[in-house]
Amino acid sequence: MVLSLLDVRFYCSGIFEIASSKAAKIRVELERVGKPIGPFDLLIASQALANKFTLVTNNEKEFARIKEIKMESWL
Repeated sequence: MVLSLLDVRFYCSGIFEIASSKAAKIRVELERVGKPIGPFDLLIASQALANKFTLVTNNEKEFARIKEIKMESWL
């Protein structure tokens, strides 16, 4: 049981580390071209990228600024 909890803790830590690194890179890249996105959208996008998820959104215009994101419209 204790080992399982430790595995989850370290696994989650690794994912958050990857996501925060991706968020930083995206933010710098978008600010460099003068097209930043909101902080919450940045966090959502970085989690999707870190976990290799397809982002399902109604806010395609905002997320389309991120080159490598896989996205689907929910409408």
